[in-house]
Amino acid sequence: MKKHLKKLPYIPTAATVLLLAAASPVSSAGDDEEIPFSVANVFFELNNTDGDLGIHALIDGQPWKRLKIEDTRERKMLNIRLTERLKQQGLTELFFESAEPTFDELAPEEFFSRFPEGEYEVEGVTLEGVEMESMSIVTHLMPAPPNVSVSGMPVPDDCDEDPDPLKFSIDLPPSVTSLQLPTGLADPGEEFKVEVLVREESGNQTATESCFQIAE
Repeated sequence: MKKHLKKLPYIPTAATVLLLAAASPVSSAGDDEEIPFSVANVFFELNNTDGDLGIHALIDGQPWKRLKIEDTRERKMLNIRLTERLKQQGLTELFFESAEPTFDELAPEEFFSRFPEGEYEVEGVTLEGVEMESMSIVTHLMPAPPNVSVSGMPVPDDCDEDPDPLKFSIDLPPSVTSLQLPTGLADPGEEFKVEVLVREESGNQTATESCFQIAE
């Protein structure tokens, strides 16, 4: 695993970088035209702490009743057909993430062979029967895991106990590598889980998980 990760470029940031590629929305189309989704992104996530990989997708657009995704070899990997009342209502947004077995169960090379690089086609049909289509460029380029520290001290590789369920999330641009937690967010001595995501231009992201304790 370490040999594989050394090939990955390092992107120095300490928080999520959002650079999701999205298709330009179009409000209408002619009888023989296809309209794009407003968002159609297929991407990978590496959990560097647990040592696993998964494939994700985020799709959004006009209400649809049918949706499918084909890989670069035109092999269908997702096929959704709405039925009954949900078909009448339609769906607009879909997010999924696959199972993420550890590298001992599924090596990175085998995982990426299942999902080759290239153009993945996202197709759908609106409630009115208009075809929708967008392309998502899928790459195996993964950002290297970030170096995370709290108050200048490295965080541990894992936590001895389950930390408190505090929820605090923020997205930062690539130029920002640190942030200060709001005063009064938690009591001194409390321990919390921290997850830092680094996301590159294609949407691929690498996560590092740890915990920290509020200074007393």
